[in-house]
This record gives sequence, structure tokens and C-alpha cells, in this order.
Amino acid sequence: MLSCFITRVIMDKAISYCETALERSKDLDLSMSCARVYSMLVSAYDYKKEHKKKSAYVNKGLIFVAKEIKKYPKSYEHKRYKANILINSDDKWNTAGALIDGLLKERDHSGIFILKGRFEKKKGQLNEAVKWFEKARQAYPREFEALALLNLSETHRELGQYDLALQNCKDILIINPNNRFAKDEIKLIKKEQPKTKKK
Repeated sequence: MLSCFITRVIMDKAISYCETALERSKDLDLSMSCARVYSMLVSAYDYKKEHKKKSAYVNKGLIFVAKEIKKYPKSYEHKRYKANILINSDDKWNTAGALIDGLLKERDHSGIFILKGRFEKKKGQLNEAVKWFEKARQAYPREFEALALLNLSETHRELGQYDLALQNCKDILIINPNNRFAKDEIKLIKKEQPKTKKK
């Protein structure tokens, strides 16, 4: 989810900011903000493939969010952040399914559609994942549209559907011409796409 608003260039600064915000918020009652920061840190370390640090924040984040959900059992957002932490974990992602399905029953939300798509993708159900990412792209809140498109592009690329993958990246760049994640994805598509023979 972090890819919505940062680029690789400032990833380390974003992590530092999040860690500082988490430290400073311990004395304040900023439950939702802390849950979100844990979710963002797990996503950031997942993106950087720093599994040891990610695992530490997965464990801390899940403890924190479980405590907050006990205090606020109807909090949709706390549950959504918990689902994101789970889906980004190396060994707990498969436990996210029931939580995600419960959130889907509560409301239509583009962020949950993305999590459902990512869950299906982790299960190896790429075509099912595409359906959820497409649904996320069309749903509200619209702030997740670029993230849905990025997930769509990655999945289409993995399916060998390079033209669709490339179109998704072009759509991201219409939303944000400076999106580094889309630009990096385009490089991967061009690298993996088989060269067509000229006649």
C-alpha cells in the first residue's frame, strides 16, 4: 500500500519518518495512526525485501492491532490494517482470508478489494486476482486506483499478458506522471516480454 504515495528514492526517508512517528505517538492516544504506521512499515520492508525487519514489525503490529480491536471491536479500519499486515507477512498471509472476507461483507471498499486480490494472487489464483484488482480500480475510495492498476500490471505480466500490463502502467502515469513504481514495472515488462520477430 505504501506505493500509493512514495517512490523508491524516498523509501528510506519514509521508513525513518514512520519509525519516528511510531516512537513519538506512544505517549498519545493515536490508535488509528499507529495501526496505519505499522501497516505502512510492514509494506515498506516487504517492498525492500528486508524480511527480518518486516517480521519484527509484523509481530509488533499484530500485537498492537489485536489490542486495539479488543478496545474497538467495530473498527473497520483497524481490521483493514490487520489484514494488510497479515497479507504482507511471510508466514501468516494465509490466515488473512477469513478477515478479508468479513471486511468484504461489511462494505465495498477499494482497499479491501486489493487485499482480496493479493490474497488470491498469493494462493496462485492469478485470474481471480485480476478480477478483484479490476473491481478495486473502479471502486471507491478512488485514492487506491493507482495501486489497483499496479497490482493489475504485475499480475498481467506474470500471466504473460504484456500488452495489458503495459496499458495499466500507462494508466498509472496518466494519474501520476512521476510514479516510479509504474516506471519500474514498465522496465520489467520490457525485460520479460518476448521480442517479436520482424518480417
